[in-house]
Amino acid sequence: TEIYTLSLHDALPIYIDFNIRCGNTLVGYATEAQFDAANNLASDQEHRREIKARIADLADLFGRFREQQTKHGGQITAEDKRRLREKLNALGQELDRYLARDYGIDPDAISPLPSGEGPGVRAAFEKWRESHQPFHWFSEFYGVMHEGGFDVVIGNPPWKEYSAVRQFYTVNGYATESCGNLYGLCTERALALCHEASRFSFIVQLPLVCSSRMNTLREAMRNGSSLLWTATFDDRPSKLFDGLQHCRSTIFFVKRGKSHTKTFTTRYHRWPSANRPMLFYTIHLVLERYSTQTSRIIAKHPKDLTASVFAKTRVCSTWSIGTFRIRRETSHYVFYQEATQYWAKATSVLPFYAKNGVRSAPAHGRYIYFEGANQAAATTALLNSNLFYAYFIAYSDCFHLSDSLASGFPVTAELLADQKLAALNDQLMQELASHAERKTIISRRGGAIDRIDRKSVV
Repeated sequence: TEIYTLSLHDALPIYIDFNIRCGNTLVGYATEAQFDAANNLASDQEHRREIKARIADLADLFGRFREQQTKHGGQITAEDKRRLREKLNALGQELDRYLARDYGIDPDAISPLPSGEGPGVRAAFEKWRESHQPFHWFSEFYGVMHEGGFDVVIGNPPWKEYSAVRQFYTVNGYATESCGNLYGLCTERALALCHEASRFSFIVQLPLVCSSRMNTLREAMRNGSSLLWTATFDDRPSKLFDGLQHCRSTIFFVKRGKSHTKTFTTRYHRWPSANRPMLFYTIHLVLERYSTQTSRIIAKHPKDLTASVFAKTRVCSTWSIGTFRIRRETSHYVFYQEATQYWAKATSVLPFYAKNGVRSAPAHGRYIYFEGANQAAATTALLNSNLFYAYFIAYSDCFHLSDSLASGFPVTAELLADQKLAALNDQLMQELASHAERKTIISRRGGAIDRIDRKSVV
């Protein structure tokens, strides 16, 4: 993960040369405390103190260069910069040696060369340095980090699975490693680089707000902030990044602090290309109403009323659809497709589906079984309602309808026993059947699939 970093702290010519850096932002010591905690052996304390003194001396040298430029009208020569770079490189190698031990690499181990070809080399250490490209924030930006961190951090971190880069480099000591994506690791690192009153913003993928896999990341963000804002965006019909596919995104803003007080959210934005110039002017922030669990999802509410309705619903109803389901097959059920996106596809009869002439349940479908027909019909009506779709958008990834979400929709026993609601579902099923259209498609593997158009059933 190569990150090009620009510090605007005293951005004079000498600082332009040294404040634009290239390295792996995830590998290295971000803070002095991280360095202190690494391989903390009593035998090397004197060496550690020597390294810290060298870092402080370099920071002092930068300060003198700045004074020479701003107060005395002097200039920094190419030779001055070369000597400073050599000192920084030597210091970086010393820190790399400490870090290598955290990775199980002995920096002093010698690998012999074939006889007569010269002395041995520290092959493992050099190979590790080349692949991991360590970047030590607390030494490279000592003045900034010594004063607590950066005032502002903004970025677009890699939208890439950690598993895709593990063959090249690995990370150590990240609580968000279990999230599995590099943007989670970059977010945790950025939080460590901010001082307590700073501002921080990234654009990342949508699962930040809604995926259980991102629980640890949301917890880190809330624990490291006083205020948190999130805005979410679909990639249909238009998208934030033209030319990219599957780029549903979240832009978040963090006000750093030790005590989290509020989280604000927005609707799930869908917009045509013509509306793009006005998109950010239409963002409306809604105060999220939540429990004390810091890892909880960040719901996507279009207005305060929606947040209030679902908050009250959860308080007033201790039951859900799952309370009334049964775990054995019956003839009374709701069948729904996991792929939802723009509408729920739930029916109280099995949609027509055949592959190479053989009838079966449509692929990627799920059942919720009930004891009675009225419960099944009423539940189907609910899953096709605007209320449930608002619930789905607020609490899901806006594409997949999971079993936990469908069965977790809050209801009462009276609601599922409502005969008018069941009758409305019967009417809906009849309407869908009357407008059904059978289609045949050829799959990529050559099989013929006959099905009813996904908006309708028989």
